[in-house]
Amino acid sequence: MLPRPARLRIGGRTVLSLGGATSVDKYWRREGVTWWPDEDITDEHVAAALAGGDADLMLTHEGPAETPVRAVQEVLRTNPMGFPDDALADSLLSRRRVAKVWNTIYPELLMHGHMHAAGGGQTDDGRRVASLGSDMQQGNLGFLDMKTLRLETPSLRDIREAAER
Repeated sequence: MLPRPARLRIGGRTVLSLGGATSVDKYWRREGVTWWPDEDITDEHVAAALAGGDADLMLTHEGPAETPVRAVQEVLRTNPMGFPDDALADSLLSRRRVAKVWNTIYPELLMHGHMHAAGGGQTDDGRRVASLGSDMQQGNLGFLDMKTLRLETPSLRDIREAAER
């Protein structure tokens, strides 16, 4: 929905959007139908993101390499879907590109999806990462306070009950 990369001001905060991710399941998809080669984050995207300077918040699809999110670490460690080694190597390159931007612009919070592993983590230097779950999974939705950059993830039960009212 946004060009890669894109910069916005929301609620007085600088936001960097860096979409894209390597699809580790592309071998089971159809090119041009359910998978597209231009999904990947390129070195040009990284250079353009870095040229824009610092940001308070980074929104990505791919998570960063060396993520502090334990749920994502576990998915990467165990490979529960059995993705091929070359797909995992491509994924690592993609995550390293995100990490290059993340470690240079130094946002307080990075939010991503892609790994479908809901959770959060914090680095030793205080930066936070929020990983959102997939559809119908706990942690697939969050409300972000742009003043404080605090994320609230309601329970699916709370969402269902609110919808029924």
